[in-house]
Amino acid sequence: MLIPSWSKAQKEAFRTQHPTKYPIKQANHNSPKADVKTFADLIYAADRPEYKGIVTIVRRPKGTTTMETVASVPAEQAGEWLSQMHVSANADYYITKAQFSKAQTWDSRNLFAINAIWIDVDAHSETPSFAEAERMRSLLIHALPELAGIPVPNIIIYSGRGFHLVWLIEQCAAELTFMHRAVSAYYGEVIRDLIAGFKLTKYSVDGSYSANIAGLTRIPGTFNTYSSTYCTYEIIHRRRILLTEQYDTAEYRSGKGAVISKRCCQFAPSAVQAAGELRVNALLKLLKLRTNWEGYRDYFLLILFSAYQMAGYSNEDSVRLTLEANTELEPSLLEREVRSLLSTAMKKHYKMKNAYIITALDLTADEQTAIGISVVPTGAKKRGKNQARDARTAAKRRKENRAIMRFHILGWSIGAIAKKVNRCYNTVKKRIGELAGKLEELFSDRELRLLFRQRAKRIVEKLEKCAASVSFFEGLIYYADMGKSSMSQSLVKPIEYQLEYSRNHRRNRGCKDISAHLLERTRCAE
Repeated sequence: MLIPSWSKAQKEAFRTQHPTKYPIKQANHNSPKADVKTFADLIYAADRPEYKGIVTIVRRPKGTTTMETVASVPAEQAGEWLSQMHVSANADYYITKAQFSKAQTWDSRNLFAINAIWIDVDAHSETPSFAEAERMRSLLIHALPELAGIPVPNIIIYSGRGFHLVWLIEQCAAELTFMHRAVSAYYGEVIRDLIAGFKLTKYSVDGSYSANIAGLTRIPGTFNTYSSTYCTYEIIHRRRILLTEQYDTAEYRSGKGAVISKRCCQFAPSAVQAAGELRVNALLKLLKLRTNWEGYRDYFLLILFSAYQMAGYSNEDSVRLTLEANTELEPSLLEREVRSLLSTAMKKHYKMKNAYIITALDLTADEQTAIGISVVPTGAKKRGKNQARDARTAAKRRKENRAIMRFHILGWSIGAIAKKVNRCYNTVKKRIGELAGKLEELFSDRELRLLFRQRAKRIVEKLEKCAASVSFFEGLIYYADMGKSSMSQSLVKPIEYQLEYSRNHRRNRGCKDISAHLLERTRCAE
């Protein structure tokens, strides 16, 4: 979908409202170690003057989650800007995958236009070897058009521990994002099936990356601080595809947006096949075990048909085998009635869980044991490894909560605490609100006394900086320069109390709830 070109006056007004500043060359200028100009010109179609959105470049310092905006530039200038950018090996650099109507944003509400389809194939367990990467590349180039019927990607980006696959499309307006999401989900499902069929167990498809049209992607030639490798890319071809044509290659379940491929691969994941075969055998055992099917016959045929599909049988073979099972039921259905019952399941490929099967067929405990179908235990019956995992998570959470509240007691701001513990501002604020009255659960009495003593010392140090002189007597603080009006009486009394408590804390060990009392008075002092 082409967008009408702007007039010269409109373009000049746009440049005035969105000025750009090119990076200043430095003595040891470290540019991206890749041809980023060609990359960006291809992604954002710099040769098309009617493409006039804005892209934003951001960086994330190593070991943090904070995104810092580097610049926002017009799409056709992004390649030239990136080629002059200064990059550091101590940060990750990203660029928006789409164009936006406003600067310094990658919010979908400001989405302007789309230029490419992005699929992320991850290898999070470990960095794949060269041979594995070459095998995966060959699969993506040759198997996609032959087995899946979808085009070869234009660009393969080697992000460090996986691949980003990019299909260039003719620019589409933001109103067609529903088509982009549908096609991305379709491509992701097909590639996921290919990976499972070829048993490439180290790889997986990140569906959230593909669905996030307005998100960020790593800039080639920059350093990946997690895998300690440089991001590179390879151009396979430069032919663009039409999004509308790709959208027409898949069917979608109404109201759910799930994808069913018209060109679906003819193999299913081996693990799914094995589970389907076990379910078929269990249902056939139930057919011989149960004699009264009144009220459960239709459910049984539907579940059995879905199990055959899950085991890798075609629709016709699944119907044929289900009809054979139907003849053993009393009373049995006519073939026409069975096909009518299964017509929707042929299109949707239902994925039924054991809990649904037990409920739909009203399986007793003896029947579940006999055929081998049961529900995964929950609650007190969780597996041991889950309990160990939960214990590790709880210990990690407690350690983090102790750090947050320790800094809070010492008087740190929420922003400083968030940066220190590598959490966002709102998370730290919420934790402080939840834990303010539960300090006894995190710290011992001795730890609390030490923390509040340190807090008192910090407050006194601040007072010394803003007062002309401070004299200390036993149990009393006064200011030699009484003209300092900034020293209010409301601030002096809590400090006096804290210092007195610090001197006599050994005699007051029996005092209960002193931590909450001290915390409240310290907050008043601030």
